[in-house]
Amino acid sequence: MQLHSYLLDLDWVLKACPALGSVPRVLVLHGDGRCLNAACLSDPRHAGRFVVLEPPTVKGKGVHHSKLVLVRSAAAVALHVTTANLTYTSFAAKTNATWSACFPRRTGAPSPPAAESLGSDLQQYLEAIKELGESPPPTFGVHRLARSADGRPQLLFEASSPADAARWRDFPTAWVHEYDFSGTDARLVATVPPRNEKKGHAGTELHRWGQARLRRLLATVDDSAWRGSDLVVQFSSVGLSQNQDGWLRQMAAAFCPNDAQLPPINIVFPTTREVRNSLEGWVAGHSIPCHDAKAISVVLAKVQQQERERGRPAYTATQCAWDAAERARAVPHMKSFTRCAGTDGTGNGGSGGAMRLPWVVVGSHNFSKAAWGELSADGSTLLACKAYELSVLVAARGDDAPLFAAPPTEQQRRAYPRAIVAPLPFLPPTPYAPNDTCWLSSSERSNAVTDALPLGVAGNRGSTDHHGKTPESYNGPDATGRLIYGPRSACQLLLEAWTMRTHCPASSSASSPPPPAGPLPPAALPPPAAPPPAAASSPPYALMITGSRALNETAHGSALVAVVHAALDAQVRVLRADGKAHELELISGHAAGVDQVAEAWAEARGLAVRRFLPDWKGLGKSAGVKRNLEMLQVADGAVAVWDGSSPGTRHALEEARRQGKLLRLVLPLEPQAHVYR
Repeated sequence: MQLHSYLLDLDWVLKACPALGSVPRVLVLHGDGRCLNAACLSDPRHAGRFVVLEPPTVKGKGVHHSKLVLVRSAAAVALHVTTANLTYTSFAAKTNATWSACFPRRTGAPSPPAAESLGSDLQQYLEAIKELGESPPPTFGVHRLARSADGRPQLLFEASSPADAARWRDFPTAWVHEYDFSGTDARLVATVPPRNEKKGHAGTELHRWGQARLRRLLATVDDSAWRGSDLVVQFSSVGLSQNQDGWLRQMAAAFCPNDAQLPPINIVFPTTREVRNSLEGWVAGHSIPCHDAKAISVVLAKVQQQERERGRPAYTATQCAWDAAERARAVPHMKSFTRCAGTDGTGNGGSGGAMRLPWVVVGSHNFSKAAWGELSADGSTLLACKAYELSVLVAARGDDAPLFAAPPTEQQRRAYPRAIVAPLPFLPPTPYAPNDTCWLSSSERSNAVTDALPLGVAGNRGSTDHHGKTPESYNGPDATGRLIYGPRSACQLLLEAWTMRTHCPASSSASSPPPPAGPLPPAALPPPAAPPPAAASSPPYALMITGSRALNETAHGSALVAVVHAALDAQVRVLRADGKAHELELISGHAAGVDQVAEAWAEARGLAVRRFLPDWKGLGKSAGVKRNLEMLQVADGAVAVWDGSSPGTRHALEEARRQGKLLRLVLPLEPQAHVYR
C-alpha cells in the first residue's frame, strides 16, 4: 500500500481506517515533514510497518504535493487520485474530489504497460520520483525531525544525505508490469521538478510533464462541439501574480489546444464571505492561500481588454465565486479544470438536463507555474516546475460514454447508459457579485470584511465567524501544525464544539455573546464540549439504507455484499469519529437486494433494524414513494446504493439530499467510480 500526500496526519489516518494496522507494509510519501512526528511510528505494534519517504525538493521552492492512495493485492490494484490531504479537516469540512479505479492482475507473465496508457503514465511518474530520491541533485533536500532546547519537536530542512538516497532503493516500480490497465481511457498528468532548475525539462523530457504533457494529451481529445466555449479553472491556492497574463494564455492553449482563438475564461475561487461563512469559518482560509487579492481580477482584466482590442468586443474573462449549491459551506480544496457551454444548448444534454463536458482534469495541480511549469519563448523547454503533482484526465467518449457534470436525468440515463459522472458542484460558474472580494490569506485579510461595513472597506478590524473567531485568532508560529494536525488541532476542536452546539441547543443560544476575539495560542483553544449527561440514554442514530432492486445477490453475488458492507462500515466509522453514532439502528425498506444485504450486515454487528414495508395493496404504485418519505422522516442520515437508473432509489436519494440527510452515494455499476466528499 502507498499513501502519497502533502499534509499527512498518519495517526488520524490510522484511526479513521483501522484496517491499515493490518497491512504488512505501507509506503508513506509526504511533503511537509510533520508526519515524522506521528505517534504510530514509535508504537511497537507498528514496528516496521510504515516506511516514510519524502521526495526531495529545493528548499522554499517546491513540495511533494501529489495525493494518491494505491492499494495492491494478489488479485488487483486500486488507484485513488485525490485532491484531499490525508488529514481530518480535509475529509470532515472541505469539498474534495477523488477518481478511483481498480485494475486486475495480468493472467500471464508480467509485461510493460502499453505505451501512451494510464499504466505507462503511472510507471513513468513513480520511476521519476524514485530516480530523484536515489540520486538527488546537490541543491535538493528533505525535512528532518529534531528537538528544540526546551524539548519540543522541531522541523529542519537539510540537504539529502546518502542515507536518504539509500532508503529509496526499496521503493518499488516494477510491480506495474503485473497489472492490466487496459480497462480505462483515463490518463495521468504529472509534474516533477527538473534536476537542473535553469535547464528545466527539455528534449524527450519536455512532453512528459506539466502543461506540455497536458497539451499533448488534450490535443487528441475530440472536443469539437465545445470549440470556443468557456474554459473553467477552479483551484484552492492562488499562484498567479498580476503580470502573468502571458502565462495564463499559455495555460489556456494547453487546455484548449485545438481552438483557433483564446476561449472565454472563468476562474473559480472563494470570496471572503464564503470563507467566513464556511463550516470551519476563518480557519478554513488557511488551506486556501492567496497573498494578492487583486491578482486574479487584474490578470483577467488584462486578457479581456487585450482580446477586445483585437476585435472581439464580446470576449469575457470572469472571476467566479465557489457558489457550489449544497457544497457551498464546505470550502474547496479540490482542483478541477474543464470547459462548458452554459446551462443548456449544444453539448449539454438539452435544457433541464445535466451539463455535458468534453473532459475534466482533477487532482493536486493548482493554477501556478510551480505546478504546471512555463514554456520557454521557443517552446523547447519547460521551466519553473518546482513541485511534485499528480492529476487525472477523464474525457468523454462521444455519445457512447458522455461525461456529465452532475447525475444525469432519467431520460439522459436511458439515452446514455454508459455515461460517466464527474460532479462539479460550482457549474455553471457564478460571477462575483459587485460587493464580493477575493479571499486574501495575508495579514490584511480581516480588513476585507467587517460586521458593520460593506465588503471591501479597509481600515477596520474585526468580523467574527460563527465560531466567534477573527482571522487573527489563528496567527502564530507553525500555524499548519496547530490548526490541522492531531486530535487537539484547532480545526477539529472547532468542528466538534460546533457540532455539540448545533445538536444540543440548551448549551448555547442565539443571544449568547460570542467568545472573545484575539490571538488564540494552542493552550487557549477551547476543549471539546462534553457530551450531554443523558447521552447514554439518547435515542440511537437512525441510518437509512436505500438501494435499487436490480442490484441483488442473484445478479451480482458477493461483489454486491462487499460493496454494501464497505459503504456502511465506512459511513459508521465517519459517524463515530464525529461522535454521532454511539448507538445505531438501521432503517430499511426490506426490499430484495441492497436492503436485505444491509439488514444482514446490521444483524451480524448486533445492531437493531427497523423495517418499513410499503402498502402496495392499499396505495398502489405510490406505496414505494410514501414508504421512502416515512423512512426519511425518522432517519438521521442515509446511504444510497443506486444502479444509476431505478426511479425509486433516485427519488429517495434526491429527497435525502434535499433534506440534507444524504451521507453517501455509491454507484457500483459505474465503469469508473467518482467519489466526491
